[in-house]
Amino acid sequence: KRLSFFFGDERHVPPDSDQSNYRMANETFLTPLNIAPENVHRWRAELADSSDTADKYEAKLRDHLESRNGSLDLVLLGLGEDGHTASLFPLTSALGESKRLAVANWVEKLNANRLTMTPPAINAAGKIVFLVSGEEKAKAVADVIEGEFRPDDLPAQLIIPGDGTVYWLLDEAAASRLGRNRL
Repeated sequence: KRLSFFFGDERHVPPDSDQSNYRMANETFLTPLNIAPENVHRWRAELADSSDTADKYEAKLRDHLESRNGSLDLVLLGLGEDGHTASLFPLTSALGESKRLAVANWVEKLNANRLTMTPPAINAAGKIVFLVSGEEKAKAVADVIEGEFRPDDLPAQLIIPGDGTVYWLLDEAAASRLGRNRL
């Protein structure tokens, strides 16, 4: 009853779409655990205007954060093979956002708008956990953690919390390219 769930990103699709992050989480996690619908804050991605969707989500997120000392307790992230996290993709405008908490982010390689929390929103969290599995992610993991700082190319490098902590939960395959001193 005391937990609230927000989504770090979403595709610009209705909530019943096979591509919806909300649908996947609702079917596999939220509904089986009987999480009250009023504690689940999804993007209204069925709205025609993705910028309007982002504005509404940001307002809801800001209201929640004002009542909770300004930060989320935990943010769970994945990592794409290209170094993206949430819907912060390489060379997209959301990477330079410094004031907004949520934006619509045009992703050229997907030819689509994605909805995403911004680095300031994520970095304000108390704890951030990257959960990454698979050999296909090993190069991205090594580049993000040990590589040169290139956040335009590796957006996950922008996840640097001011007062929080970042944890990496990796399977053996995803960690396979890290230097031995990291394991």
